[in-house]
Amino acid sequence: MSEMIFDFLVKGKTIEWKKHPSFDGVLLTEVQYDNVNSLKTLLVKVDSGKAMLPHIHENEIEIHFVISGSGTAIIDSHKVEYSKGRISKIPKGIQHEVIAGSDGLTMIALFIKE
Repeated sequence: MSEMIFDFLVKGKTIEWKKHPSFDGVLLTEVQYDNVNSLKTLLVKVDSGKAMLPHIHENEIEIHFVISGSGTAIIDSHKVEYSKGRISKIPKGIQHEVIAGSDGLTMIALFIKE
């Protein structure tokens, strides 16, 4: 199912990856931004052994859909294994981090403002 979601989001679009402003080895591309409904969708690539270090989104729920690769998320001190097809919800105000495995990690990150 994650492949179908991925295909739907990027079909007909050229992906232009940008370096994450805070995390080395992490690339982003915005797929959709809906200011009316306070939604933002990003594709996120984390290189092998790299991480999105602990951080908090004070006003947004974050949902991860793992597209490929593997890794580990630590969500409010709970370890969650990431592999293709995994979906995780991070409530607003909760500290979390994502660490890519040896094969890297690609996921869709959906942000919902509250």
